[in-house]
Amino acid sequence: ARYDVGYHEVRKSRWRALSTQAQTDNDFELEQVIRLTVLEILYAQRRAEMNAPGIFVLDLEDLTGWAREHLEFTLWYLAQKKYVHRGDNSRVAITAEGVDYLEENYREELQRPRLKASSPEP
Repeated sequence: ARYDVGYHEVRKSRWRALSTQAQTDNDFELEQVIRLTVLEILYAQRRAEMNAPGIFVLDLEDLTGWAREHLEFTLWYLAQKKYVHRGDNSRVAITAEGVDYLEENYREELQRPRLKASSPEP
């Protein structure tokens, strides 16, 4: 019974934290950052261990600091775009399309600050 009470309190606090975060930040930009973060983690895992390229969602939760409930939307989107794949063992792994997407978007992110810095002040 104590476990159930604790479990429900943790769930409430996760959703509370999510809704608070969503109100303070731009949801779309925040989601894009989370997607890139998840892809970065999966990219690093695939490079490090080609024979075991997947990560459990709970591990992604620990690594990103985001609640599993929020990551499910992110993973759904990435899976629909075929950037990630969920294996039979419930692990999530990046696909070749995901690697391409990450590398393309990383280049854009790296170039964007340089363009702003090099533009003349009005």
